[in-house]
Amino acid sequence: MNFTVLWWQRNIKSLTVLFIIIMIICYGLHIVYNLNSLVNQVDQLPMRTKPDVTAKKIVRLPRGAHLIIMKKKNDWVYVKRNDWFNHKQAGWVASWLVSDKHLQKLTPLSESTIYLDAGHGGTDTGAISNDGQSYEKTYTLKVVKEIKKLLASSGARVIMTRTTDTFVDLKPRANNSQKVKANVFISFHFDSSPTPNQASGVTQYYYHQDNGSKKLASFVSKNLNHVGLPNRGIHKGNILVLRDNSQPAILLENGYMNNDKDIKYIRSKKYRQQVSKDVVKGIKQYTKSISQ
Repeated sequence: MNFTVLWWQRNIKSLTVLFIIIMIICYGLHIVYNLNSLVNQVDQLPMRTKPDVTAKKIVRLPRGAHLIIMKKKNDWVYVKRNDWFNHKQAGWVASWLVSDKHLQKLTPLSESTIYLDAGHGGTDTGAISNDGQSYEKTYTLKVVKEIKKLLASSGARVIMTRTTDTFVDLKPRANNSQKVKANVFISFHFDSSPTPNQASGVTQYYYHQDNGSKKLASFVSKNLNHVGLPNRGIHKGNILVLRDNSQPAILLENGYMNNDKDIKYIRSKKYRQQVSKDVVKGIKQYTKSISQ
């Protein structure tokens, strides 16, 4: 019998097992490679030196660029180019944008993390209307949901303190904003005066001046001048969610629950949509001002 044929007959089982092992290893490597690789879907995606919209841009990545994920931080990924000519390029990109096939225009807002805090909730009703029919907690959540829709259409990463009528303590609101490194934190409220119908209008509060909070309040305030209620302007407020928050943070009072005129606005979907649009305009202007 031919020696080669004899050798194959004797070793066919071992070779088959070896072949299967090699195939399993190759398949495993293929899975690992795909789990750690991305194809950029957004044209002109900024690659930055740090995981933040304020960090310096290294380069803008074209749509279709192949990327290998090296590490992750705060929903940003550190990647390197996986192609022949640009394999040395490496930096941070916003992970939520890389696979976004529907974003029409990339802006600094798209790379930003926006933390929306719907004031009160659950057993904490907040202020109550004069007729006892409306609670502050209801309308803060309505406004926040409206703003989230507008921000999401711009590609922004949006995080909400609460999405339902649940109680959330004050401390975690500020702490979570810092954990996710929010570029913008806004707490939404509706005011109440000691005496019914004593006060009317919208007010903007900040606490820290040097971390961008006052600047953020200024941009948002300018856009709230035409919502229908008087703008009472910007004030420094010693409020826990602002004071204990190292991120750019403001608190908005969007009308008085115990003012019969204001509550008509607050109950109006048109008014809430207008407030939402104007707040988003202010956020866009602010994120543009801090982006490099």
